[in-house]
Amino acid sequence: MPLTAGIGKVAEPASGYNAISPSSLTAMKINRSLALILITLTSLSLWQGRFCRAGSASAPAAERGKLPAEPATEAKAELPAASPALSAAVKEFKADANDVTWSEVTKSLKTLLIDPQSGKALPAELIQSNPALADIGARTIEAGAAKLWAFPKITQSRSVLVQWPEPKAQLPVRRGRPAPAGFVLKVQQLAVPAGAVIKEARIIALPVPKEKGKLPEKEKKPRPAGGKFLVCAGSLAPVNSIWLQCYKLSDGLWKENAEPLSRIPPFLFNNLSGKLGFSGNDLVLTIIPSRTPSAPETGGAESKAAGPELSTYKLCLRLVDGKFALEGKVVEDTPYNAVFQFMQAVQQGRTDLAKAWLADTRLISIPRYLGLNGKVPATPYRMINMSSPSAGSYRYRLITFERNDLILDVGKPRAQWAVKAIFIAPADPLLQKIARSLPALEETSQGEAAEKGTDGMGAQPATTPGKRPGHPD
Repeated sequence: MPLTAGIGKVAEPASGYNAISPSSLTAMKINRSLALILITLTSLSLWQGRFCRAGSASAPAAERGKLPAEPATEAKAELPAASPALSAAVKEFKADANDVTWSEVTKSLKTLLIDPQSGKALPAELIQSNPALADIGARTIEAGAAKLWAFPKITQSRSVLVQWPEPKAQLPVRRGRPAPAGFVLKVQQLAVPAGAVIKEARIIALPVPKEKGKLPEKEKKPRPAGGKFLVCAGSLAPVNSIWLQCYKLSDGLWKENAEPLSRIPPFLFNNLSGKLGFSGNDLVLTIIPSRTPSAPETGGAESKAAGPELSTYKLCLRLVDGKFALEGKVVEDTPYNAVFQFMQAVQQGRTDLAKAWLADTRLISIPRYLGLNGKVPATPYRMINMSSPSAGSYRYRLITFERNDLILDVGKPRAQWAVKAIFIAPADPLLQKIARSLPALEETSQGEAAEKGTDGMGAQPATTPGKRPGHPD
């Protein structure tokens, strides 16, 4: 066969083999990757099904196929154990109510309240497990860390029970052993006046102030006593007058101590009726003036004509140097200092300083309208605390002893306390009488006041606050 016979022809492949194109090779690689993915997913599904079958086999047959149950909630706390001695004492008292049987009731209740288990229970739980307490009308008053148990329906009850926790005596700490910690419950019986109804109570902790250096004996002032005080507020029946009492914890016992109440004028409680409550550590006094009945008509029949609507005032007794007072103290960076310095500047005619204590300088026109700028009053003005209008704000009333008073709201819109609002209120004879009965915060003679340069409000001349944007320095 000649060689030229094969020129120009392409030799065909041997039988049994096919030519593979590049596109076919890519498709084969993709198919191989998909196959590996399918094998992996199948293995995971088989493993998960085997795990679920093992879990269902361990569960009861009746619970198979149900949704997994929710986690179990905590078991409810058990009620404290009932006191058979208390039940027997109450039963005996109901059969024969007298002072002797009532003393047995209080004795049994004391034993129940100092019990480590029953004493820590909530009052509602204790009453639920001891229905005898509900039979005698037991009432609890929360006082912070302490609780008061009162029995207003029992005429033989002339006291309340105070329950409070007290830290255990610390033993000497040994090396490598932690100090023992814990509390022990204590109960004390406090006598209250006849007809006194305690409505609110609060435990107030007052720090003991430290003396700054040594002062001569003549310049030393009595320091307020620190410690824990129990302040009880309520009313006295049947006249519904205001009742306030204070006790101090001393040597593990509550003893009567009226020092925190020494700055409250007796006129507030002796001549007025109203309500007394707590707002934090402050006392809020709602005064309800008594209405004087009108004269009978000419016809002879007595009638009580409806007189004009009487105003109700909410005064605030705040702690000043460990004592409740209607007036504040000039201390730097306090709301009382802001309103005090503002009025000082107004009385001294320093409009530039007065504007520095205002959140809005246009408010300066209100005291100017009343003619207070640069005026030396015949009777020194008094600034009393009123109930706060909202959280973060403080309200004061300037008693001018003239036709109109000023009500000033103080807040902290920036980094400094400032007067936010000023209102004009007609003068009230009752508030003027209260203001005249207030003791002076700083007892200084007229000669000392003249040397110090005090003015109509009994304090140092007005000062400018720190630098504030948008206000003159």
